[in-house]
Amino acid sequence: MVKNLDRWGSAFSHIELVQSGVDPYPLIEERLRRHPKGVYTRFPNLDVRENQDAKAERLDVGARSMARNFSCGFKGIAQNNNIAYAVGITGDTEFVHLDGISRIIDRMGDSDIAVSRAMGQNFHASHWTEEDMLNPNHKGEGRFQDHSNGDFMPQLFIAKADIISRLSSVEVTNRWCFEQCLGDSVLGTKKHVFSPTAYGFNDGIRYHHPSPKGWEHT
Repeated sequence: MVKNLDRWGSAFSHIELVQSGVDPYPLIEERLRRHPKGVYTRFPNLDVRENQDAKAERLDVGARSMARNFSCGFKGIAQNNNIAYAVGITGDTEFVHLDGISRIIDRMGDSDIAVSRAMGQNFHASHWTEEDMLNPNHKGEGRFQDHSNGDFMPQLFIAKADIISRLSSVEVTNRWCFEQCLGDSVLGTKKHVFSPTAYGFNDGIRYHHPSPKGWEHT
């Protein structure tokens, strides 16, 4: 994230950086302090909830944390009336250049949001219980990624101003699959899919995650 702020911070008029963990990173704090509209919000890590099984809770902490953090960030962006587009990323997404972002925006047309999907993959369905998820013989899955749903990846997406407020209240509709939570928050909107595969868009983007295209970028 420090690399993004150093290289491209000035290209964005408003930055909301939301972190799980209350201890600040001094380098991030310094960069955002210098930005005219840089906001650094830190929340406590969402550990196990009282009277719940610790192992099961660790399975859903990702969805709960990201719903909270994305909602907070987009709530701040929604209060800015001068925003035309908002770019959402996770902390492990790196911008190598911004030309790819510009090209996505140029191709959006009348779409409300530009997303990448994981078509053909099978994610965990929301109806699985904690007991199911802890069962070593449980295969999970049950939510096939196709055109019957609107799930999309959180690592990179671009929303037009008109729907930013909908991303400021992301609900945990699936404890095991944050992609569904994001998709459900903007149900009924028109989507431009810039990549049908997870981590498949690499035009100036580097994902710090195993990718079908590796770590290469253009």
